[in-house]
Amino acid sequence: MRFLLTGGSASGKSFFAERLAKSFPEPRYYIAAMEPANDFDRRRIAKHQEARQGDFATIERYVGIDRLILPKRGAALLECMCHLSANEMFSPQGAKEQALDALVASVGNLSAQCDNLIVVTNDVGSDGIAYSSLVDSYIGLLGEINRRMATEFDNVYEFCAGIPLVLKGERYRFGDGGGKSAMTLVIGAMGAGKKEYITGSLGYGEGSISDGSIGNKPVVVNLQEVLRGYNGDCMGLLPMLLEKEVVACNEVGSGVIPITKEEMVFRVECGRLCNALAQNAQKVVRVVCGIPVVIKG
Repeated sequence: MRFLLTGGSASGKSFFAERLAKSFPEPRYYIAAMEPANDFDRRRIAKHQEARQGDFATIERYVGIDRLILPKRGAALLECMCHLSANEMFSPQGAKEQALDALVASVGNLSAQCDNLIVVTNDVGSDGIAYSSLVDSYIGLLGEINRRMATEFDNVYEFCAGIPLVLKGERYRFGDGGGKSAMTLVIGAMGAGKKEYITGSLGYGEGSISDGSIGNKPVVVNLQEVLRGYNGDCMGLLPMLLEKEVVACNEVGSGVIPITKEEMVFRVECGRLCNALAQNAQKVVRVVCGIPVVIKG
């Protein structure tokens, strides 16, 4: 069985991928393709390594997975295709112009050696930012390998606030219960119509809404702006937000991985908090092109 997990930064892909992999028999291989570039990366890697200790045999492999030989047939989790694609394209040891061929061969090589394969990837083409031709080539490369995997794999899930949305295949559940709060979480892209849904379908007036701040009103919109100016641990805001009736936040995790540490931390913190809100919410609504889609509750 092969699984492709996609979504923005900190959308819950990795957490789900590890839970899914641990449901399969041993041996389990965690194939880490992220080459650390700074202390922030190294701390993130160390945190993940500690969390999965004893459950996986970790293999650090930044390029050349098409030539990787696993010790024994089992289950493998590749984390993640966006890093492997960048490494094959830009690293001195990478395949360069033949990067797509190397990625296709890498997926084929792992598939041939595994009973179950999970590949985590990212949505990097949705932020609408104008990049250099080189970065555009990377976005195109990742998009191409993602499409090929989605065509061939048995299951494809998109993650939104920690919730797996089945695009292809069957749903895997882990017995998670319902929400602990009566709060409704509304998420979606900037300009997707979240506030219009809250004032129209849910019937809240402007006087009931705090925009870009938590305040004392029952509805909070533009939660991401609260986090941009927040210096503490974002999870400290969770109890206050769970007391609200409605919380709305932009999806900010899609697009090319930020170069600056500050922007990367912002995306990760926003994702962490939205995942926690969704886990505790009674209802989660994703607004797409003005259309509200209930993805929980």
